[in-house]
Amino acid sequence: MHDMKFDAIDAKYELPPAAIATLKREGWRIEARPPWVHVRPAGPKDQVIQGWKLHVSATVASAPKVLAACAPVLAEAGCEFKFARSAETLCQLNDIRAPRGMAGKFLTAYPPDEE
Repeated sequence: MHDMKFDAIDAKYELPPAAIATLKREGWRIEARPPWVHVRPAGPKDQVIQGWKLHVSATVASAPKVLAACAPVLAEAGCEFKFARSAETLCQLNDIRAPRGMAGKFLTAYPPDEE
């Protein structure tokens, strides 16, 4: 964990209300499974053996704006995604000692195809 103290360390990141309304209206599933919040389109998931992933980094302070910018674009594209649930989780992911496979990631998008 960082030696710095953040006022928002206990903050939970939330999708913007307008994005939640749109996603729910279209039948998307929003599932909080710490340390992530998973956002998935309605219907059965295609079994992609190996696909592309897009990782988006953020700081504790920028994460709400990054999520607000990314969520509508990803939803419009029908792209499943997940994001770090809280500022505390993001601090751990951004820590210099974070495991390489998870380090520096705030949001991961899973495009449905190569296009």
